[in-house]
Amino acid sequence: MKQKVMLVAAFMLERPLLIIDEPFLGLDTLAIKAVIDLMQEQARKGNSILLTTHLLKEATQFVDEFVVLYDGRIRFTGSPHHLAAASQLSVDNLEQFFESIQEELDDER
Repeated sequence: MKQKVMLVAAFMLERPLLIIDEPFLGLDTLAIKAVIDLMQEQARKGNSILLTTHLLKEATQFVDEFVVLYDGRIRFTGSPHHLAAASQLSVDNLEQFFESIQEELDDER
């Protein structure tokens, strides 16, 4: 419930940039859809949203660009489709990106 209240409060501010950390954490399917709708509404108004999430597949529905941070470094910047192509995954399998990047890090060490 706290998560929902904080999200509603954030969207009520009508700011040009919202920063939201893991907005879907603890939300049910209907609440997630409502949050996505609110983010899309903000985008239509010309506002930007910077959010953190591990749910890459779901994020492809509403993000223009990913900046993937992993192990303290930027590992990728670009569209969801570019991320899928660069990591040799389909957009539907982007959740596997973190596994592949961890394997790369293990090989480096």
